[in-house]
Amino acid sequence: MHKSKFNEIVIAGDFNSNVKWDQWDRWWNHSDVIRELKETNIESFYHTYFEELQGSELQPTFFLQKNLNKPYHIEYIFGSQGFRNNLEKIEIGKVEDWIKHRDHLPMIAEFSS
Repeated sequence: MHKSKFNEIVIAGDFNSNVKWDQWDRWWNHSDVIRELKETNIESFYHTYFEELQGSELQPTFFLQKNLNKPYHIEYIFGSQGFRNNLEKIEIGKVEDWIKHRDHLPMIAEFSS
């Protein structure tokens, strides 16, 4: 609806979504979101930085019920080309620092000026 205003934008948060859970019979899924954002030149900073495919993430951002045997990647930072050009670093919080407080790990993006 507001795609025309997405010239310089960052979209970040807990999406509770991953292509691993896409189902062919759903009217909308994670892959649809990724495709639609890419059409407006918005891409995931994590996937660009680490050169990983959606659904093949090596670093989880969430542990269901703080269970280290149930890791998932559901936190995302998406952004337009201007932000991606200035991306210096993406970092996921360390499990040992965060798991005692919450089941989500922070994703931190650093940019050059």
